[in-house]
Amino acid sequence: MSFFQHALENELETNQSRNTYFMDGGNRFISVPNLGYHTKPSASIARLFEDWLAEKLYCQPTSEAAEQQRLPILQDSVELVAEDILNKIKSNQMWRKGIDKVLIKVRAGHVYTYHSLEGGQPLITQEMEELFQQFPLFVEMHVHATLREGAPSTQCMLSIENVTVNPHQPYKIMEEF
Repeated sequence: MSFFQHALENELETNQSRNTYFMDGGNRFISVPNLGYHTKPSASIARLFEDWLAEKLYCQPTSEAAEQQRLPILQDSVELVAEDILNKIKSNQMWRKGIDKVLIKVRAGHVYTYHSLEGGQPLITQEMEELFQQFPLFVEMHVHATLREGAPSTQCMLSIENVTVNPHQPYKIMEEF
């Protein structure tokens, strides 16, 4: 699996899409797309992921006590999250057209673990502090895809990293559709 991931991440001809979602721990999130990272084939997978994220957050119990007890995605097992995302992707295969291989990388955690400078200091500026007080959790999704006209199947690798549960050791699952 590592060879597959390394090959797609370093392939010059990959289509890419990258989004970061900041969540409030309840049922609100905002999307921060990374400019220049959206191409049509990968963007359709990103939309499926965003649909999954919205369903995951909005279908939670609405009682105040239940919301305080559980953080969706961050407190779910990484295996369950991976299976859930894979099932969402398999449920709508319109995105597959012309895609030969796809790598979907998902990271989730608290904003102070989002990206760090050398020495472990969080990469957070003063201007970002107010936003992060309202939306202290993040989910980052990055798609790499290679195209091949008339591809009979698509190899899909999903990598999930919860920075509090399995930092730097993402759970990986691979399927062929």
